[in-house]
Amino acid sequence: MKPIATGLVLLFALAAAPAGAAPRDLAAQVPSAGLSFLGAEIPSLLPSSFTHAGFTQQLLDCPLTSNETTLKVTDVQASVKIGSLEIIPESSGRLRVKVSASASGHLYGAANPCYLSDVKCRFDFGLSSGSAEASFLPGVIGGKLKLGSPVIDLSVSKDNVSIQAASCGMVGSIINLVLPLLKGWLVGFIEKKIEEVLLQNVPPEVEKALANFAQVSGTAGLSASGQLEAASASTGGVSLGVKVDVKAAKTPSCTLPKPQTIAPVTSTPSFSFQGEHLGLALSSATLREALAAAWSAGYFCLSDAQLAGLGLPSAMKPIAGLAFGLSTTDSIAVHVHQSPTLSLSPGSGVSAQIAIPALAIELKGKGANGSATVTATVPTTASVKLVLDPVTRAVAVESVKTTLGTVKLSSTDKTIAPNPQVVEQLLSTMVLPLVEKQLGGLELLPQVMQKSGGIFDPYLVYLARGVTVSDYASLYVRVYKQPASDTSSPSTLYEKKPAALVAPQLFRFVATGSDAETPSPLLRYSWRVDGGSWSTPVYSRAKTVAVADGKHTVEVRAVDLSGKSDPTPASVSFDCDGIRPTLTLTPPPAQVTGATTSASFVASDDRTPAASIEVSLKLEHRKDSSAAFSTVREDPFATASGSVALSGLASGEYRLTLSARDSVGNLSDPAVASFSVSGGAPAPAPGASNPPAGSDPWGVPVEESPDANRGAGTYEGGCNLAARLDACELALGLLALLGLVLLLAARGLARTRLLPDDRER
Repeated sequence: MKPIATGLVLLFALAAAPAGAAPRDLAAQVPSAGLSFLGAEIPSLLPSSFTHAGFTQQLLDCPLTSNETTLKVTDVQASVKIGSLEIIPESSGRLRVKVSASASGHLYGAANPCYLSDVKCRFDFGLSSGSAEASFLPGVIGGKLKLGSPVIDLSVSKDNVSIQAASCGMVGSIINLVLPLLKGWLVGFIEKKIEEVLLQNVPPEVEKALANFAQVSGTAGLSASGQLEAASASTGGVSLGVKVDVKAAKTPSCTLPKPQTIAPVTSTPSFSFQGEHLGLALSSATLREALAAAWSAGYFCLSDAQLAGLGLPSAMKPIAGLAFGLSTTDSIAVHVHQSPTLSLSPGSGVSAQIAIPALAIELKGKGANGSATVTATVPTTASVKLVLDPVTRAVAVESVKTTLGTVKLSSTDKTIAPNPQVVEQLLSTMVLPLVEKQLGGLELLPQVMQKSGGIFDPYLVYLARGVTVSDYASLYVRVYKQPASDTSSPSTLYEKKPAALVAPQLFRFVATGSDAETPSPLLRYSWRVDGGSWSTPVYSRAKTVAVADGKHTVEVRAVDLSGKSDPTPASVSFDCDGIRPTLTLTPPPAQVTGATTSASFVASDDRTPAASIEVSLKLEHRKDSSAAFSTVREDPFATASGSVALSGLASGEYRLTLSARDSVGNLSDPAVASFSVSGGAPAPAPGASNPPAGSDPWGVPVEESPDANRGAGTYEGGCNLAARLDACELALGLLALLGLVLLLAARGLARTRLLPDDRER
């Protein structure tokens, strides 16, 4: 082994610490499998053709004369091919590159045998096999990976070198007798060319390939760039540490505060391979910064037009407005005014929770008093997976499940008070699918591997496995090239599909597939809705479909890399009930005297039986027309018998609103009735409301009969209810009279016992 200290290679002192010795934004490790892949690809990138200037070589002295046998070469053309290349990480921290080589070529010139004049010849030579090794110390200079401090060992034997004359005529056989004397020069020439390849051509290709494994670049609503800051080798492979800078790439369409500072991680990444070609460890801090950058760029500011672009049909806007208490709906917008947060979920798979503190859904339209804006704000949690996009090679989000917290409602028109139950259902079926779709397209790191200009271009990369440990999401990646032949077709299954009967909504279908040749992450999916055309295959497993009234069939088929489709696509058929129920209200008399009254209603639907239709009630009161209405009673949706009793009514004006809901959640138009009460009960305290069914006016529970119908339109039970108010008042009066009689009787008995004559008797 000999150290090389020539101008062929840059010698340097390593300024960077070992890549795994400190916390990293992004850590990459290329294990033996990945290095073997690189070793198989790099030889095709190396030069193989070489030339050499002319020279004269004395072969031997001629006997009995002063003449010499010489070879005058005017041109040398050689091909030195690297047959195999191995990249071997060593415990010393060095990276050893081992090659096998062969060579062939021609020498053009003339031979001058002892007693003959010059004879023009071509001399063919070859090297059957040779080997060489060079070891390097990896490090980082100026943000770039460099292999320095080379030590090389060449092994080319004369026994493997051949040379013979050609086109020399009759003297060729004579010249061949002395040509073996040229093998020494040939060995030196071939070794020099192999050395040039090892020191000039191999290091840049290895450096580029390894650096490409940890490349971070691109813009997808946010810009990301990576700066290599550390590199090292060990028996586990080559480790690289990358400093990642992520920031918003555009100005948001909504006003947002400055995101909070995210603390860096303090732990160090680690890897455990199972035959994968590459490991990428993304710190939780880097992922949080990427999410915050996307938020700052307005990724979660969705205007009416953007929601339409995501798939919200205009026909669904009136349905949303009805749920929000608007008679007409002009626009819908979604905003997230606080930065979302991300937390990794430890364990197998790269799972995370994205917490959105306040998802705001804003509807603008018209209510009873004119223009109004109604806003629903709800904390939202999205369970997601991190995936590696095979096309863009970006670390992206795949939405799995989204859950809602408690909905808070506000309105610029205080008379509009939407039902939280109804709003929550609407958010689940119309808004959340769009949020999931938007999240599913989010690229946290636009590109983590070089997409063009490298040896990976003919290959696809895919996420084979994921593990979350401590503060790092570890992605284990395989590199795949389409096989020359593929005789199998993929199969397809639904992972998420709707029920047999649903309401109009946006439904997010999710498919999964398998294939004998193409890895599952590299399967594409094509969709067909209601017998239409098949869509262009894409890698996304999800499709959001706007479901309207009627019968529907949605089909999906997996497509492998060779273009073969599943011959038996997965299919699901279902029915959508888009017809809203109707509710006819028979109101109380316009003028009520006393504290009780009643109303009746009839609810019907084309699919839901009347007994299964749910009805909600809202009763509002005001003292007179100069005051604002306030809610005094509100009952949630429940099955109802068709009548409603109203009791404890104070004098003043009332507004009664009933709404019906069918089995899939469709709402009727609200039925509203107004009436006035005189001679009623004392006015309730501001904000007070009727006690719930099953309790008396003072909050004491009462026992209900087992067969009592607890519907929203039937209110029976204790003395607080109108249907029994008169009987209860009578019973209380009788009890009071009986108590008085007993008291008087007791006093009379006491006086009788105190008379003196009675005592004597």
